[in-house]
Amino acid sequence: MLPVFDVLCKRVLSFISKCVNCDCDLVSFCARHAILYGCVSSPVGRSAVYCGLRYMFDIGCLLSPKFNHSNVEWNYYLSTISSEQLAKVDILKDMLLFRDNPSRCIGLFVNDKISTAINCICTE
Repeated sequence: MLPVFDVLCKRVLSFISKCVNCDCDLVSFCARHAILYGCVSSPVGRSAVYCGLRYMFDIGCLLSPKFNHSNVEWNYYLSTISSEQLAKVDILKDMLLFRDNPSRCIGLFVNDKISTAINCICTE
């Protein structure tokens, strides 16, 4: 899952994108104007600039109907995580799956050993 702040930024980008691509000409015009000309004076423009700087994309991309803000945020988030952390998360997911569904476990692990492994991974 994304961190809470990134989820909020994702919602802001989703809102901006929906406003820019809205069927209502007035809403679309106001959103486009905020992005192109009101970057400092408009809350929508400031939010677009902030998100553009944080996720390293040109805010002009927000004007495209093909802009996918979810990919931008996930790519940023994944670039901030080390491969070691990703490996720990994969192992933790497997251990939680085995703990919650013992029938999938091959029999080498008992609940006590699985719980110990989960605790070890989470506290390192």
